[in-house]
Amino acid sequence: MNGLNIVNCALTVIERNGIVTVDGLFHRYDTAINAYVPVGIDDMQAYVTEAFPTMYGSISKNVTDYAISVLKRGDFEAEYSGRYIRFANCVFDTVEKKAREFDKDLYKKVFTYVPCHYDEDVHSEVMEKAIKVWTGNDTEKEELLYQIVGYAMLHRPTLRKAFFLVGPKRSGKSTFLKVVSGMLGKNQVSSVRFESLADRFGLSELPGKCLNVSPDLPAVNLGPKETSIIRSLISYENVSVEYKYRTSFSVRIPVVLLCACNEMPVMDDKFAAMVDRIIPISFDAEFVQAENDDPDFAEKLVRDQDAMTYLATKSMNAVLRVLERGEFSIPASSINLIKEIDEKNNPEIAFLAEHEAEHFTGRRTVEVFEEFHNFCSTYGIDPDTSQEELKKIICARFGLIAKRNTVNGVKSTRYILK
Repeated sequence: MNGLNIVNCALTVIERNGIVTVDGLFHRYDTAINAYVPVGIDDMQAYVTEAFPTMYGSISKNVTDYAISVLKRGDFEAEYSGRYIRFANCVFDTVEKKAREFDKDLYKKVFTYVPCHYDEDVHSEVMEKAIKVWTGNDTEKEELLYQIVGYAMLHRPTLRKAFFLVGPKRSGKSTFLKVVSGMLGKNQVSSVRFESLADRFGLSELPGKCLNVSPDLPAVNLGPKETSIIRSLISYENVSVEYKYRTSFSVRIPVVLLCACNEMPVMDDKFAAMVDRIIPISFDAEFVQAENDDPDFAEKLVRDQDAMTYLATKSMNAVLRVLERGEFSIPASSINLIKEIDEKNNPEIAFLAEHEAEHFTGRRTVEVFEEFHNFCSTYGIDPDTSQEELKKIICARFGLIAKRNTVNGVKSTRYILK
C-alpha cells in the first residue's frame, strides 16, 4: 500500500468513528449516550481492523500510527469547556447550575458521561448511612467526600489537588474507592498504584480517565522519580506517556488522584512544595457493621440505583460549591493531618518539634547534627540538610547562636543563648 492510501485509510477511520482531540487526548462521539467517550491507543488499532479487516498487520499498524499522528497534530481538535456533564437521564449545566434534557444544541458538546441518574428527589438511606459511618458523623468530612467525587466528574482538575484517605485497616477506605469507581464506571477509572506511576508504561492507563484510585499505598519512601510524576499529574502539567511498541508522547492528563493508605508515605524532599496540593481525609471510624458481615457490600451499593443516584446528585451539588468558592472545604481533622505530612516530609520540622531550646543549649553543633541524622535514619528519611543549614534553622527557631569556644582544652562550636 502506498503512502497516499495509508493517509486516506487513516482519515477514513478518524471520520467514520467521529474521533476528535482534546488537549492531546482522543475522544469518539457515542450516539448511544450522546456524549464523547475516551479513545485509547488500542481502540485506534481496533477501529482500523474493523474498517479494513483484510489489511495486513504491518500495514494496519502503519495506518494506525498515521491516524494517531494526525490526531496529535491537532487537525481534529475540539473545544472542551467542561461545562456539561451527561447523566443517564439528563445533561447537567455547571454554569446554569441545573439539569436539562439533551437536545440538538448540545450535540457534540458533552465530553463527560456519568452512567447513573441525577435526581434531587431520590434519597438513599443506605448510602447516606455509609457516608456518615466512614466519616464518623463529621459533616465537614462528608462534604469533602462529596466534593471529591464531584470534582472527578468534572474531568477538569484545574484546582490541582490530590486526595489521600488515611486510616487503619477496615475503616472503609477501600469500600469507598470501590463505590466511587462503580458509580463513575470502569471506562472512566484507572487503578494504577502510586508507586507504579513512574514505571515505563505506568501512565499508559490514565489518558481518558477522570479518576485514578490507588488502594493500599504502602508506608514507604517515594523517590524523586515517583514524586516528580505525581507532582506533574496533580499540577495538570504535561507528562510523557509511553505505550508498548509505540513512541511516547507528551500530554496533560485530566485525572484526579485518589489514594488510600494506613499512613502517609515519606516523599522526596522536592515534594515539600506540593504539600498545599494534598488534601488528606482521616478514616478513623469503626467499620460499618454491614460491611463486616457482607464482603459484597460495595458491589451491592453500586448495583443499587437509588444509592448511586443519591451519591451522584449530592456530589454534583457539592462540587458546584467548590467551583463557586474556588477551593475545597477542609475539615479540622484534615488540617491536623496536613501538619503531620509537613513534618514527615520535612525532617528538620519533625526533629525540632520534639525538643525545646534547653535540649540544644551548650551542646556541640556537630553532635546535634549527628543526632539529627540518627533521627532521620530511624524514620527512613534520607535528608540533604547540611550541618550549616541545620545550625541556622535551630538558631532561628530557639533564639540561639552558634559560637566557637574552648571547653576542657577542646575547641568546638556550641549552641548558646543570645
